[in-house]
Amino acid sequence: MSEPDVNNTTRILTANAGNGLAASQNIPEGSLIIKISNPYLTLLEKAHLDSTCSWCFTKPENSTLKNCGGCKVVRYCSSDCQKKDWQAIHKKECKILKTSPDVLPTPTRGLLQLALRHKFRDEPDPKWEGLVMNKTQLIEAGRYDELTLQSMIAAKYSGRGDRWVFLGAQVLCQMSSNAFRVTLPDDTPIGLCFEPTLALANHSCSPNAVVVFDGRAISFRALSDIKKGEEIRISYIENTQTRENRGAELEHRYFFTCQCEKCFKDETAYQTFLRLGPQIVTSPPDRLINMLIDPTSLPKNATSCLDSYNKLSLDPQISQALNSGQNSLDAYLKSSTDSPPSERLSFLRNLCSGHFFGIPAIAPSPAVQHNIFLIHLDNQSWIPALIFLLSLALHTDPYNYPAPHHLVRVVRIFTIAKLFKFLSTLSPPEFVLLLSDQDIETRDSIQKIVPLLDFMDVLQVLMAIVSEEVGKSHGVGSRFAKEIEAEVEDLREGRKMAGGRKSGEALERWLVDRRNDEGAKAAKRVVQVLWALANCVKTLVGVNL
Repeated sequence: MSEPDVNNTTRILTANAGNGLAASQNIPEGSLIIKISNPYLTLLEKAHLDSTCSWCFTKPENSTLKNCGGCKVVRYCSSDCQKKDWQAIHKKECKILKTSPDVLPTPTRGLLQLALRHKFRDEPDPKWEGLVMNKTQLIEAGRYDELTLQSMIAAKYSGRGDRWVFLGAQVLCQMSSNAFRVTLPDDTPIGLCFEPTLALANHSCSPNAVVVFDGRAISFRALSDIKKGEEIRISYIENTQTRENRGAELEHRYFFTCQCEKCFKDETAYQTFLRLGPQIVTSPPDRLINMLIDPTSLPKNATSCLDSYNKLSLDPQISQALNSGQNSLDAYLKSSTDSPPSERLSFLRNLCSGHFFGIPAIAPSPAVQHNIFLIHLDNQSWIPALIFLLSLALHTDPYNYPAPHHLVRVVRIFTIAKLFKFLSTLSPPEFVLLLSDQDIETRDSIQKIVPLLDFMDVLQVLMAIVSEEVGKSHGVGSRFAKEIEAEVEDLREGRKMAGGRKSGEALERWLVDRRNDEGAKAAKRVVQVLWALANCVKTLVGVNL
């Protein structure tokens, strides 16, 4: 059963950022701050209407969704979902979608739904009071006319008069600055959510809370302990970018300049970690993720990496390369969508300066590695994909996302487990074939590690970690938690079929009682193998860590 709706927040007026949210009580790390199961407005983006259920936002692996018999635009995973959506809104929009020559843009359809549901008539809804509108900035940026056009379309289809167009444009102004991106458990964006209560939360590039979606439900979860009265801050953007890129995105999308400490001091990931990380990562010594990444070693390593970065920054050429790397990455990704994978990989490898200089957590290295991982995944190059994901999980994530239960870290570890599960099904010849397109050095490095791999043990350890963290990252009873439970049960059945595995039995005992020496040794072997594979990234990019 999923967690019930809660609201442990209170509205405040801040000195520099206007309205905001603060904790109404002490909130432990990983706990729910606020949850709303039925937000003010939630709908799928146009691009995901064919692949995702329009009510529960399930995205099945197989194409089992059924079209609405009327409009043929929206799809559902069950008759129950279709019935709920029909009662909520679709009975009013079905004929409109059917007669429209094309599927309406997502913001236009969202405004149309609000109009059809009579969420507001000729006056703004009181719930929107205090939300920024940025109308003047949108006009100056030349984007207001488009919002007015979208409002005219919504007014036409909903039967509202011309006088309503002005109000509709105002609503779209507020939505442009206050809406959330609905995401799947793996953080893939699929929709739009407009919820005025949560939209009051202000931004920080080193937030103390994170936005989590579970189907239609939206919540904030605490990344660290939050005291009563402390302001709750989320990140509006991907906060692992350089300050220049973060600032440009915030200015373009939200029209403000961030004044958080990370931006004011222009901190690197290691500096932010040293300021905040040690107090965030403190946790019980028997927390399983601490076995994978020793929290006591992180401050020392961060200090060492920071020293390396400071020395390198004294060289003007190196400093320029590091500072321009993010811009080079962004520009290339925008222009290279049709480029062959080999060409994209070559360019991205050249950008892996973070690994060459021993500072892999500093932008743009994390984004570069993630994009290389995605290319290998698309190419079904499973072993390189696994190595890059392991490198991200072990070399960079602890500094960019210090909270052990951060959803990015938990999802990545789960994805690593899924890749190992797939590799465990391959025969030895099939496994060797996966290495055939690698250079000799890479192939030799990996082949030395493979004999040490016990796939069952690796899966057992990784699934134990995500099982322990998912309650804090995504919530007890969430869809992602249920997916993990199903994988754990599948693993349990696999162990039964394998039978007679002493290391697996020892690990099982150790997970119950950490004093079990035999199980602790088996767990340590797993961790050593994972780190050895992660370190193979240096041969894949041709540079040293």
